[in-house]
Amino acid sequence: MNIVAGREIVPEFVQGDMSVPKIVEAVDRLIGDRAALESMRKDLGSIRSQLGTPGASRRVAERVLGKA
Repeated sequence: MNIVAGREIVPEFVQGDMSVPKIVEAVDRLIGDRAALESMRKDLGSIRSQLGTPGASRRVAERVLGKA
């Protein structure tokens, strides 16, 4: 699950969940379903706009340290 979106946008294949058949299935879905691909792109763009300009992690760290 994507933390910012609150739902899965891109499948994550972590350690024991990763397998070639799972990756092939995910890629085949994007290749064969243009609407799914466009939806993923739109959702990723939305997350990018929520995160703001580059340097978000630095800005958060500065706030935590009281420097902002």
